[in-house]
Amino acid sequence: MNVSLASFCWAKKHDRDGYKWLPLSIHLEDTANIMAFLWEEYLSKGQKNIVMESINSSDNFDGLSLAIFLGAIHDIGKATPVFQIQNGYNNSHDLNDAMFNILSMGGFEHLEDLSRSLNRSKYTHHSLTGQYILQKFGVKSDISSIIGAHHGKPISSLNYLPDYDASYTAHLYQSEEENGIYKKWKKCQREIFEHALDLAQYESVQDIPSISQEGAIIMTGLLIMADWISSNEEYFELIDIPYSIFDMNYDEEYTDDRFDEALSTWEKNNLSTQWNPSKDFSFDERFSFDSPRKAQEVFINTIKQSKNPGIFIFEAPMGMGKTEAALVGTEILANKTGASGVFFGLPTQATSNGIFPRIENWLKRISESTSDNYSLRLHHGKASLNKDFQKLLENTRYVRHKLENNIDIDNIDFKEGKNYNGVSVNTWFSGRKKAVLDDFVVGTVDQFLMASLKQKHLFLRHLGLTKKVIILDEVHSFDAYMSTYLDEALVWMGAYGIPVIILSATLPGKMRKNFISSYLNGKKNFIEDESILSEIESSSSYPLITYTDNNNPYQEEDFSDIDSREKIYDVEFFDEGEELEKLVELIRMIYDSGSILGVMVNTVKKAQKLATLCRDFIGEDLSVLHSSFLANDRVDRENDLMKKIGNNAKRPESMVVIGTQVIEQSLDIDFDCLITDLAPMDLIFQRIGRLHRHEITRPSKYRLPKVYILGSSPTLNFDEGSKAVYGGYLLARTQNFLKSTLKLPNDISTLVQKVYHEIDGDMTLENETEKLYNQYKEQHKTKLIDKKSRARIFRISNPRGFGSERKNGKKSYTIMGWLDNAHANQSEAFGLAQVRDSAESIEVILVKEVEGGYSFINSEENIKFRIDEPSIAMKLASNTVRLPGVLTYLNRIDETIKELEKLNMAYLSEWQEESWLKGLLGIVLRDGKINLCGYELVYDELLGLMYEKEEDNE
Repeated sequence: MNVSLASFCWAKKHDRDGYKWLPLSIHLEDTANIMAFLWEEYLSKGQKNIVMESINSSDNFDGLSLAIFLGAIHDIGKATPVFQIQNGYNNSHDLNDAMFNILSMGGFEHLEDLSRSLNRSKYTHHSLTGQYILQKFGVKSDISSIIGAHHGKPISSLNYLPDYDASYTAHLYQSEEENGIYKKWKKCQREIFEHALDLAQYESVQDIPSISQEGAIIMTGLLIMADWISSNEEYFELIDIPYSIFDMNYDEEYTDDRFDEALSTWEKNNLSTQWNPSKDFSFDERFSFDSPRKAQEVFINTIKQSKNPGIFIFEAPMGMGKTEAALVGTEILANKTGASGVFFGLPTQATSNGIFPRIENWLKRISESTSDNYSLRLHHGKASLNKDFQKLLENTRYVRHKLENNIDIDNIDFKEGKNYNGVSVNTWFSGRKKAVLDDFVVGTVDQFLMASLKQKHLFLRHLGLTKKVIILDEVHSFDAYMSTYLDEALVWMGAYGIPVIILSATLPGKMRKNFISSYLNGKKNFIEDESILSEIESSSSYPLITYTDNNNPYQEEDFSDIDSREKIYDVEFFDEGEELEKLVELIRMIYDSGSILGVMVNTVKKAQKLATLCRDFIGEDLSVLHSSFLANDRVDRENDLMKKIGNNAKRPESMVVIGTQVIEQSLDIDFDCLITDLAPMDLIFQRIGRLHRHEITRPSKYRLPKVYILGSSPTLNFDEGSKAVYGGYLLARTQNFLKSTLKLPNDISTLVQKVYHEIDGDMTLENETEKLYNQYKEQHKTKLIDKKSRARIFRISNPRGFGSERKNGKKSYTIMGWLDNAHANQSEAFGLAQVRDSAESIEVILVKEVEGGYSFINSEENIKFRIDEPSIAMKLASNTVRLPGVLTYLNRIDETIKELEKLNMAYLSEWQEESWLKGLLGIVLRDGKINLCGYELVYDELLGLMYEKEEDNE
């Protein structure tokens, strides 16, 4: 009986339910099979093209061969004594002895003695020994480094690898001398290598192709994914330990059967099929209106006419249907480039939640026309608490359960509100590192920005993104810090040739130029033409499409046929009064006139103060919205606003909505009149976008839209709260260029560009005022430099900006060094915090004290003894609010956390036993308030979470 030496080595082992193991030979075969499957069924056509181009081939078989080779060789480093003597995680001595017995059957004896004398180090991890062994077999470093990186991080360079033959000989071969056992280990490694060559149909090591960085990154991501699947016991079970060599009949038929069973399980867990986008569909097939608007049509036609599409930036007014245009454009781009998915990124969890049902409906329409099923995922920190995503998940589980009971999907009896419309959730893609691998992903833009953050397993993020069309909405909200990560992520998308759509109503020209420049700088041999880029930056045409085709930048400015009825907005700078008394009177007057008024201020504190002054005379017609409400409350408030003043809503006679920046972020609501704090010009236009948004009858006094601007100052002495949020420089420039009459959409781009593109002498100021302005200007410049500098610390390098080698006079590039100097903290929370320049914050769950326990804020029912019920625990987990900044500044955050932990141990310790609540912090309000670190916190159902220093209340 011929048994390979690798069959005596273990790859996996455990003793949870009796002794189980998996021979290395089987695990390598399993992984090779999964690599072949993923190459054919998971990778998009576009990704395959990237890989094939990177190995200088046009033949799919060459890519498939490389995939199989990598799978069959990836754990060759486990065929070493230094790995085989490892105890594993929490394994018993008996299990380890059983492994030694099997190894001795293959002639690998006396390993027990070695385990007592051999020191392990970071250099002896099996991924690194594997890379070294392949180098010894003549595999070039561009391929061997993929094996070295398959646990998430590549080495810095070949210099990092020690000379194992000189320094770690016994680690690789059990003996320092070339004796029988030394040769047996070498033979085992050689057998694995030659079997991998055979599976890949390579005749020799010279047949293994060279690969570029872009292709190597995708293949490393694919190998990590394949290794995780083949290591998942739901798909590939561990097997019983053999008593003799005659129990080790692990032939090709055996591994084929294992793969067939795994594939069957995968298909039960995954209802979706790969998206093959059509180019023949009509607008009304996707949306509930017959034909695109003219601006949408221009955008769609621009994409249709492109030969080698790249990045498309679409600037158009609020409410013009940029989202629908982007989705139609996405289908065309996917068809042209071979993409098989979409990532739709927005600035916040709230905006991501808002777009999710629209993407789901779009996918359902596609499913109706193709009869295929698609996998959709919401991806942000609180996605599991989103009702729409939860409903989709429940429906998927329901269908999967029926299918497991052999009920055909067409015969399923959908009850209890469940349904299935061709959109599902693939649960394997749950988890922070796997979520972006799903086909259709809606999430916060952070998930895209982290494509340029040095983090372990970054290969997986690139694998997930390179199969998609990328859509980024509301990019005007990105500051210089976030933009530094965004620019680098775009460089990499350009390198891969991944289509990107960027949407904005108010985009500064410099950002537009940077996006185009970044994308094109990812291309090999691209030479930047500064004169063309300057033209791109300086254009104030509106609407405007800026795009690349065949690696050249273009702009589409011809929107002459568009029905852009100009709206005239009356703008008045208003003195609100020292104590807001004049502002309150203005609000009272507008409210009494029978109008819907929106008031947008720059800080939560001001919104709460203003609402307090107005609540008595407005009563139930007052609504408040900002970031200091419980998450559930905020969603309820947004939904209530949509019902009252959204599109086609039955509007109340009078209403006042007081809020902060959250109102300007994608809420499709409509005011008759608007009052707003001074803010940067682009955000002023975003706020104005909620004024006279829909075609409805207006109160006689506000038939023409009216905007009141608060907080202006001829001497530039702006409100401290506004300066803290936006800085004095942009406020000063906005105040200077904001006109008493605005003509929209024509003024949008012109005024935004004036604010963000300073020309010497474009502002005339008095001496003292000019001095203050220059001070603001220097502060602004310093802040930008600081933000960009800090963002670059953990940002990856450009393609071909690392991993260079020179052999035989030719320069080549590997993935080595890509993640050098990554931060030690590899958590998702750190990653999200790293790509945003926001102060540290703490979220807590709020409950209130009731007799015998605690309850939700708006209830009296004691839930202390019901938190083991998933519905209660889940509702609690979503009942979070962010603590005020005064409690989380650097010099206070540790004190606040300690105090919270002490309170939680005393009153909420049972939460740590529940999966939904474990690790979360709560606050129990007594009589509606609590004292925390010298501050009194109060939660008011109208105003949200408020705070005051304790002595202020005495």
